[in-house]
Amino acid sequence: MSAGHHKPLVTYPCRWDYKIIGVDAGRIRVVIAAAVAEAEHTVADSNRSPAGKYCSVALTVAVRDEEHRNRIFMALRGHKDVIMVL
Repeated sequence: MSAGHHKPLVTYPCRWDYKIIGVDAGRIRVVIAAAVAEAEHTVADSNRSPAGKYCSVALTVAVRDEEHRNRIFMALRGHKDVIMVL
């Protein structure tokens, strides 16, 4: 068996969790609404950095397939109000 990267086995449709990091939770929520469109989802404030400069928002969304999951990820990651998506 090689030590290379293996793609995880995911059975679709499923729920997928993202953690979105930025400076303003309200702006992140707007970005999330645009990225997920009509997909069933839940959003919750997650953490704030000790100095209060950064915050994170937890998103769980029902994804249809890998393409749908990746499209949401790219929409989140590509927005100016988002620093990082995990």
